[in-house]
Amino acid sequence: MRTPNQIAELTEGEWPAELRALPTDKLRLFTLQYLNHRNGARASREAGYLPETATAEDHAQNAYKVLHRQDVCDAIIALTRRQLRALAPNAINALKNAMDKPFGPEGIRAALAVLDRTDSVSQKIDVTHTHKADHEAEALNQLRSLRALGVARDKLIEVFGAFGLERLEAKLAPEPIDAEFSEGERDPDAELLGE
Repeated sequence: MRTPNQIAELTEGEWPAELRALPTDKLRLFTLQYLNHRNGARASREAGYLPETATAEDHAQNAYKVLHRQDVCDAIIALTRRQLRALAPNAINALKNAMDKPFGPEGIRAALAVLDRTDSVSQKIDVTHTHKADHEAEALNQLRSLRALGVARDKLIEVFGAFGLERLEAKLAPEPIDAEFSEGERDPDAELLGE
């Protein structure tokens, strides 16, 4: 397994496709040097971008431009992934060492990190939302409001339709009281009291 520094020193045949796709040797050299020491101005100088008389500030400005190119970013990401993979054995050894002290905070964090990456906890949340709208009640409320505003009947027909308006008006009509009327004897005291 290669170390992170050895990753930056890969031979041309070992370069990822993103690095090979860079259009110039200067861009490839800049990218490799930048990954080696993470100093953009230095990588610009080492790649030979500017004349020998250029200042560190000139190289820093050039590095800023180069580092914002999409193709350079893609190559850096591809090489960084390789560096991370190269660090995996060291990380596993560090986790093993930390877990040898299981009661210390490092051991607990290390154990949780290992468990999270091997048998991660998954949560299932099931949400059901039901919305019931009473369209008839809304229409009745709308009809009451429009009547209170004095809206003409022809406009109400436009809103509800002829049959819809009749149906809603029938629902708004007061229900007849079911009662029986019978004539009975008159109460003489009620006449005296003015009833």
